[in-house]
This record gives sequence, structure tokens and C-alpha cells, in this order.
Amino acid sequence: MGRDEEELNAEIEFVAAAEDALQADAEALAAAEEGLLAEAEIVAEAEAALLHDAADPLISDAQLLDEAIAVGAMEDQLLEDALLVAAAEELVLEEAAAVAAAEEVLADEIARDALRQARADAESDAG
Repeated sequence: MGRDEEELNAEIEFVAAAEDALQADAEALAAAEEGLLAEAEIVAEAEAALLHDAADPLISDAQLLDEAIAVGAMEDQLLEDALLVAAAEELVLEEAAAVAAAEEVLADEIARDALRQARADAESDAG
């Protein structure tokens, strides 16, 4: 195996590893998005419970205030988590662009290698 072929094989392995890492990151992102949706449902349920409790004359203002503070904290956490997921999405998009660029470079190198091999074959046939 020549040096060019070894380098090409190393690049193929590098791109394959980058594709695998991208796939794993995309799966982790999908799981984070599902978790965020579940968290949003919990917050919505807490908000609905707060509205229900606000209509109940047996619930004191102090209890409602405590519940509203807790719901507000849940909403803040949801927003923070949504920002983290958005940042992760941006990183995955950047990673995907880098992998696509690496794939393009690899495709160019494979094409150049095939052209070199075709020329070498043509020269050996002519000689």
C-alpha cells in the first residue's frame, strides 16, 4: 500500500468517525429535545394547577404565592433548558457542516486518486 493510499484510508476513517460522532450528537440532541418537551408539559400542568388553585377559595393567598413562585422557577428552568438545547442544536449544525466539508474534501481526494490511478494505468498500457 502506497503512502497516498494510506493517507486516503486514514482520511476515510477520520470522516467515518466524524459521521459516527455527528450521529451520536444528533441522537443526544433529539433526546434533549424530547426531555425539553416533557419538561414543558410538566410546567403547563403546574400552570394549570395554579390557575385551578387560584379559583379555590380554600387556598390561601400565601399558598398561592408559594405555588406561583414555584411555577415561576419551573418556567425559568424551562427557559434555561431551552436555551441550552438551542445552543446544542447550533453546535450540531456546525458539526454537520464540518462533516459535510470533510466529506467533500474526501470525495475530491478520491477523485484525484482515481484520476492518478487511471493515468498510471494508461501509461503502463502505453509503455
